[in-house]
Amino acid sequence: MPNKWTVLITFILLAGAASLAVMVFFKDEPLTEAEARTLVNSQYSGTITALEETRADGEHLFIAELEEKGALYSVSVDADAGKIKELKKIKDVYEKRSLPVTTAEAKEIAEEQYQGKVESLSYDEPEQAYSIRLVAGKDEISLKMDASSGKILSEDRKTIGSNNPKVKLTEEQAIEIARKEAKGEVGDLDLEEEDGRLYYEVEIENGENETTVQVDAFTGTVLSVSVED
Repeated sequence: MPNKWTVLITFILLAGAASLAVMVFFKDEPLTEAEARTLVNSQYSGTITALEETRADGEHLFIAELEEKGALYSVSVDADAGKIKELKKIKDVYEKRSLPVTTAEAKEIAEEQYQGKVESLSYDEPEQAYSIRLVAGKDEISLKMDASSGKILSEDRKTIGSNNPKVKLTEEQAIEIARKEAKGEVGDLDLEEEDGRLYYEVEIENGENETTVQVDAFTGTVLSVSVED
């Protein structure tokens, strides 16, 4: 039979291990990012679009951006206390939905109606309209199109520089040269004149950055490149 001291020592060791396990389980640890996300999801039915950890003024917080019912909220989670500290509305946001007129359909409508080629197309959420720029023959046309019906809301025409006898480069060639300097979508293109020199000013959008490239309209030389954040 086992020695009684052996049994006693074994019992003490097991009791100590169990106590340690209980202490670890109930240890007052700050919330992790995953736990903070779970807490927010358990309290609110919206979608978390961003979550970041901050430490300021002695506070350890997780700040979540939550989109719910067409509005954007900021949710502050106290990582040390393990609870929601504050909920505040940031702004109303556009409730995304499938559009009656898709971008492909908007492009097709514009090109068919104006017999031209779409150079740029973007969707304006607040106005629920497409902004379209296309080239048709001698004209550059800027349109605003209703995204629900495909109806043209506004139109602005101007003669492009490729028909100017002083200009050797076409608009398309200027865009091609500008795109070698910056990647993205062409947002705007103008033919400008300064000190008797004609040049194309091409704006290229890439996320939050906008690059403006000036291209000599006769030689194709890049005159300047500037980036605006």
